[in-house]
Amino acid sequence: LLDLCAETMAAQRIPRNDDLGRLVARVAGLHQMSSAVAGALDRHEPADVPAAVVKVLGTTTEGDIAEFAHLAVDSVAGEDFCAI
Repeated sequence: LLDLCAETMAAQRIPRNDDLGRLVARVAGLHQMSSAVAGALDRHEPADVPAAVVKVLGTTTEGDIAEFAHLAVDSVAGEDFCAI
């Protein structure tokens, strides 16, 4: 969904919005955190708390991406969500 928003924004079908970059940065950070958790598990280190943090942040980010897409499309399409 985030990739589709970026493509739609690049095609100028929805207005540019700095929040897209913020969300991409959050996803990149979550990817790094997830890799760190996987590394800890490979080394047989405890990772329950970091894994829980990644899960909560990932779930929150997922909801924020959906809200971003909804608001971006709604700003130009009204009730007709065909911009994306």
